[in-house]
Amino acid sequence: MSSFDTQLLLIALASVLVLVALIVSRIRLHPLLALLVVSIGVGFATGMAPGEIVKNLTNGAGKTLGAVGVVIALGAMLGKILADSGTTERLASAILQRTSERMIPWAMTLVAFVIGIPMFFEVGLVVMLPLIFSVARKLESSLKTLRRAPCLTGKNPPKKNRSLGKPDFARPAIGAEAPGRG
Repeated sequence: MSSFDTQLLLIALASVLVLVALIVSRIRLHPLLALLVVSIGVGFATGMAPGEIVKNLTNGAGKTLGAVGVVIALGAMLGKILADSGTTERLASAILQRTSERMIPWAMTLVAFVIGIPMFFEVGLVVMLPLIFSVARKLESSLKTLRRAPCLTGKNPPKKNRSLGKPDFARPAIGAEAPGRG
């Protein structure tokens, strides 16, 4: 590798980092999406075929993040969108208006169960956290009374484990006791 090649690689690396930083700070795109956009752009800039770009992205992201990593990242984005749009604040207000303080842990448990039906445990947890923080902020209390609610997202019927092809019965055992207890 010549010194020219090294300089070219360092310039390309600096360009990619600056481009990702600009996309995240100016366009306000999520960092994961910014990385994907820049990766696709670099693929086209180097003359790769579109099919090869997709294959390399899938292989690179698959090895780095794994199938669950992408799902968790997308769930985190959804949770952030819900928090930024004020949806979690409105949900928290609705829950607090319609339930007594004694029943709030049960109401949050029901919400966690409903959210957990279509989602994997990890995604349900990431989506539930902004709502839990909103409820705790409105209660002006600690998270102690709500700590078991997101655990129930994993108590729904098992979903197909993509990597093994078998049902995923290895659900977390936490949260089995009544929510809100000591």
